[in-house]
Amino acid sequence: MGRRGAAPAAEEGTADLVSVGQMLSKPKFDRDAALEGLERAAACLRRAAQGDARVQKASVGLERALISKHVLEHCDKGVRTRAALCVALTLKLHAPDCPYTDAELETAFDLVASTFSALEDASRPLYGESLAVLHLLDTLKMPLLLLDLETPDAAVSLARTLLDSITDASGAEVLERAGRVLAALADEGADFAGLPALLETLLVHLVPPRRTESPQAAEVVRDVLARCEATLGPPTAALLTGVVARAPSARGVAPELRSHVTELLLELHATSQPILLPIVAALKPELTSEAEDARRGAVALVGRLLASGGGEMAAAYPDLLEAWARRGVDRSAAVRLAVLEQGRAALCGEQAALGEAGRAGKGASGSACAELRAAAWRVARDRVLDGDEGVRALAVRTVCDAAAGGAQGGEADDALRAVAERLRDVRPGVQGEAARGLLRVYRARGCAAVAWVPGAVAASAVRVAEVRAALEAEPLFPAAVPAEAVARRWVEVWQASGAVERSALARLLRVRTRVCGDMARLLEARRAVREAAGSGRGTKAATLAAGADAGDVARRRAAEAEVAALAQRVAAGLPVGEAAALVRVLSTHLDRKLFMALGRFCDPDLTAAAARDATTETIQRWSAAGRSDAAARAALTGLCRRMSPVLLAAPHVEALVALAAQEDGEATCGALVEVASALPDAVAARRALLVPLLAESAGRPRSAALATAACQALANAMRGRTATARRADAEQQADGDDEGGSDRSAPDTDDPGRRDGDICDLLGALCGGSDARVVKHACRALASFAAAEAHRGPDQPPLSGRAEETLGEVLRDAAAHVSCCRDPAHDARVPASYAAIGAGARLRPDLYEDVAQEVGDAVLGGGLWRHADRRQRAPGSAEDAAGPSRPASALAAGLRR
Repeated sequence: MGRRGAAPAAEEGTADLVSVGQMLSKPKFDRDAALEGLERAAACLRRAAQGDARVQKASVGLERALISKHVLEHCDKGVRTRAALCVALTLKLHAPDCPYTDAELETAFDLVASTFSALEDASRPLYGESLAVLHLLDTLKMPLLLLDLETPDAAVSLARTLLDSITDASGAEVLERAGRVLAALADEGADFAGLPALLETLLVHLVPPRRTESPQAAEVVRDVLARCEATLGPPTAALLTGVVARAPSARGVAPELRSHVTELLLELHATSQPILLPIVAALKPELTSEAEDARRGAVALVGRLLASGGGEMAAAYPDLLEAWARRGVDRSAAVRLAVLEQGRAALCGEQAALGEAGRAGKGASGSACAELRAAAWRVARDRVLDGDEGVRALAVRTVCDAAAGGAQGGEADDALRAVAERLRDVRPGVQGEAARGLLRVYRARGCAAVAWVPGAVAASAVRVAEVRAALEAEPLFPAAVPAEAVARRWVEVWQASGAVERSALARLLRVRTRVCGDMARLLEARRAVREAAGSGRGTKAATLAAGADAGDVARRRAAEAEVAALAQRVAAGLPVGEAAALVRVLSTHLDRKLFMALGRFCDPDLTAAAARDATTETIQRWSAAGRSDAAARAALTGLCRRMSPVLLAAPHVEALVALAAQEDGEATCGALVEVASALPDAVAARRALLVPLLAESAGRPRSAALATAACQALANAMRGRTATARRADAEQQADGDDEGGSDRSAPDTDDPGRRDGDICDLLGALCGGSDARVVKHACRALASFAAAEAHRGPDQPPLSGRAEETLGEVLRDAAAHVSCCRDPAHDARVPASYAAIGAGARLRPDLYEDVAQEVGDAVLGGGLWRHADRRQRAPGSAEDAAGPSRPASALAAGLRR
């Protein structure tokens, strides 16, 4: 369009145009009259043909009045909207020429842009007039007039105002025509000086907060970018390349674009991939820049870009993904950390844009996400062995969080095995991180695939305090897991562990038993101190002043020494500072309620929930008086953790016994035997549950493996019970105290004497069998029962007294059998009898003395006659069946003498 400033005089038949122009040229005019006059003028201009000279002459005054200041600034929106409509109709009338100068044209479009606010809602009164203005702008491409102006601000302002007016309440026609208007500006503005500013105006609507405020405007911009790809592609690539490379020219770019460049690149990937290609090419050199800050920034940007949108960018640009992954071996630890952080977002789902489709692996998004995750897995697995402690710790945390979140497969398993190696790291922080991460994985998954984890952590926990603290921080099995499931998981753990790991697990189980036993004796010793001090007198001086005799003082000093020694035993294994603080608290603290809370841990039937309550009570009692000793508080917390059943609680032991009665697998039996050795009180209190494993039932024959395991479990449990009773006896004798201590074992019920008699009868029956292994362990169990009968604890319920009698009968029966056997080579019970004799001789030599002569005769006699007659009698012949010859018998008798 050209322009001319001449304004010819009004012609006849256009009186309305002239009169309205005269009215609006006055600074003050009537609003209603102006609205009516502008409506008539618009109607006249609509009827006029394009280029009608008569109407053009008549509208000269109106053209000037429409862009006057008092019209532009009029308070009534209706006046301004109808004036803008008349301006658009005037431009149509004069097309292809223009009735305004450059300055006047800029003012006219300011008036037009002021009407766009009515387009926000289709229900507004002026929506129709504003839409008519937009229709004219679209049809005649009027905004192209602004491209010829010396200053580009008018075109940019028009585009900005138009986009800001688009909302979710705008009609579909508004979106369509606004897109055409903006596309016309962009498509014809290749040489337009304001194209960069116009481009920024468009792009800011693709990133937050504009994209969130008006998704419809963002959709319009996407449509414009797709239509004008050839025109907008190069400047867009140049603009964003500068932002990515942090070029000086990018400092003036809108802050929204600089801070949300990742989201913008993702939008471009979805809208027009050719625009993105030059930008991606510019990212690669930044990843290998000499400047560390540039590499770190590029790694963070590329990582966010690859992880966004379900990883579609990773599939579209595999070379960029590979370049990013190679930064995992960058010489700078900060860059390696940046790679790990972005890989963590992809693996652990911390990136909000990953989406459900990408995580579920559905469609192209799932495939792309898999490629990204595979690269992230490789980086994380390799960085587990990094030379920097911070990088190793983050890699360990990344692998474990991803595995706990459900990541499975060969890569995940390999990475977890690499994390397990960090349990032997030289840095305690990395060791603790590895232990916490692996335990988190096991608690989250709890399947056989990760059953090796508890054993690996336990093997390290016996050496490293950080790992032990991680293991004791919370129970291995969540509270929501039923006891039966815990028993099965424990068997899986036992089966997946090697000899070293099994030994470590058993040792950790014994630690709690030992510490709780020491704590129980410490509480008894404190009671003895109070009793020796006398009622109402709390110091030694007060006791002496009251006339106490030397015996009372000696008993008190002995009790105090025992308290100090037991405090040292209880604190053993804690860090040095915490151990000293704990010894001080246990030796000198006087709050009885604190020790009552600690005494709750000595219950062998303690559950994880009860342990948590006891821990809370202990810490609350310590803090109740405003104590601020941080080391003592940490020591008490550590002590509570060590006395909590973090591995197995009493209900789990009971479920394990029940499981062994159902499944006689090697792992189940082995786990039961070792648990009985580590937790003797818990198993001894539930020994009645082992009866079904010893006896035959109508529907199920006795299993040798189960019987052996039950015998071993009984032997271990009763042996541990006896050891506890012997320690108590020794301590009482050393203290000279006749008062018994409290029973630390679970209470026996249902007539324990009769029940133990039944168990001894079953063990005796097993000793009469032909399975040497079963017989040997049954004899050991009987010997353990007999020892428990002889060394019963002060408050422990009496046993049946049948074990020693039964064991004696077993030895006599075995000796009689081997002495009377005429064909040892063909008698299956002979090896079992010798097994019973051997076990009895080692464990109860006093009982063996009664049958030693008979056993010696059988062993020496039988062995010698077979040796002497070997060359004279064929095996299995009548002579062989008749027994030893006279010379052989004489030889044996002589040797015995």
